[in-house]
Amino acid sequence: MSRDGNLEFENNRDRYEELLVALEAGSRKLSLLIGVCDDSRLRDEVVDRYESEIEDGAICQRVMLQREKPSLKFLLEELAAAHPELETQERVVVSVLGADRLQFLELEPGQKSELEEFAGYMQWTREGLRDFPFSIVLWVTTNVEQALKQRAQDFWSWRKGVFRFVAKPREFVRKADLASVADCFGKNFQAESTSLIPIDDLEALVAKIEAENPENERLLALYDSLGRNYRERLQSGEYRDYQRESERAIGYFHKALALSPEETEQTAYRLNEMGFVYNSIGQFTEAEPLYQRAFDICERQLGSDHPNTAASLNNLAGLYESQGKYEAAEPLFQRALEIRERQLGGDHPDTAS
Repeated sequence: MSRDGNLEFENNRDRYEELLVALEAGSRKLSLLIGVCDDSRLRDEVVDRYESEIEDGAICQRVMLQREKPSLKFLLEELAAAHPELETQERVVVSVLGADRLQFLELEPGQKSELEEFAGYMQWTREGLRDFPFSIVLWVTTNVEQALKQRAQDFWSWRKGVFRFVAKPREFVRKADLASVADCFGKNFQAESTSLIPIDDLEALVAKIEAENPENERLLALYDSLGRNYRERLQSGEYRDYQRESERAIGYFHKALALSPEETEQTAYRLNEMGFVYNSIGQFTEAEPLYQRAFDICERQLGSDHPNTAASLNNLAGLYESQGKYEAAEPLFQRALEIRERQLGGDHPDTAS
């Protein structure tokens, strides 16, 4: 996509122009600005643009928060030591990245998360920033913004502006989608202000539980939740890396099947989800036996006239259709339609589809 064709950027152009004006107004003084964005790709594009479009003569630097010591003051001290010439420049813009990588969930009971450590550092940072006559853009996510508001109020009160860029949350899972496994998480997850959970944090939690006890009963729900979320990201277009996330979805459903070997309705659900992913990446030979097995389970467990049996038939028919095997697809579509008409009625949306 061309530079001017990024729809998400265009939808945020007014906010970008306001940020650019704020940056150009800063000269030989500390100006603390907060950029909020839940999509790192859009954030990086915004940073690239203002670094290239800000007035001539401005010096632009980027620094990355260190997870082991997420201190803004420490980062700026290192930057000033490495570039003493910055102190004499008329306009310096420092973009602070990495807050989105700080661990949000508490992996150990009673232990602070990296995000809480960061908020603690920021609460006592304000006076220490006076030594840096720079325009500082601290890039955060919605979660980090909420944490700073609640736990670093002194720092937050010193900001010169907050610029929120709206985008699809590509690196996050919606908290509402994890309701079935809410008891797996700590206080940060339970906070009312929290709506998005970093996928990396969920995977770190899964890895920790696996290392401690690979048969932990909580893993099954986590595998299903992560597999479903990756599959939904693929279907909705919210994915970041289609191939990688396809592999993740398949991998988590495989793990769930291994933990629950009995053939149940939930087994059929996992098989259908895996079949969908294989079908979407063109691996039809892998998808077909999964769809067929899911149909067999539904027919045995639920009966040949159940709507879920019809859904499995529909999935298998769709696979044949995507390969041009219309003679194999048609009778399956017809049978699925007949079941839905009988069970749901001729005017039901599932019958129409």
